[in-house]
Amino acid sequence: MNRIFGDSISSPATTRRPKRTRRAFTLVELLVVIAIIGILVGLLLPAVQAAREAARRMSCSNNAKQIGLALLNYENAVRRLPAGMQFVNGGTPIDAVGTAWVALLPYLEQSNASLGLQPSYASPRCLARKAGAEWLAQRL
Repeated sequence: MNRIFGDSISSPATTRRPKRTRRAFTLVELLVVIAIIGILVGLLLPAVQAAREAARRMSCSNNAKQIGLALLNYENAVRRLPAGMQFVNGGTPIDAVGTAWVALLPYLEQSNASLGLQPSYASPRCLARKAGAEWLAQRL
């Protein structure tokens, strides 16, 4: 009857409740999302660590390969392998001025570094040793 006469009074059966709008997440929903993110991070960390380890291994094997190639190139150029130590003034261990690594530097694409490490026989240290050796030879 209300519909027929257009009354503004409505019966309880036809009363509509306004829809309740959600303005925030519940605590349970937030905890579930945080747990999912934690699980994903837990799964991702071992993969990242494995990738880093593989990169380190590849870098190490590449460095070993470069050293091997430098040794072969040195041997090809000089017709012998580099000496373990390089000596001046008669070859005593006191007069050691370099190692095989210094000899390999130009073949490892480090020739600028090797220039600073090459023995200078006119350096004050070498001259002092030579003068000391001559003085000692005169005294004996």
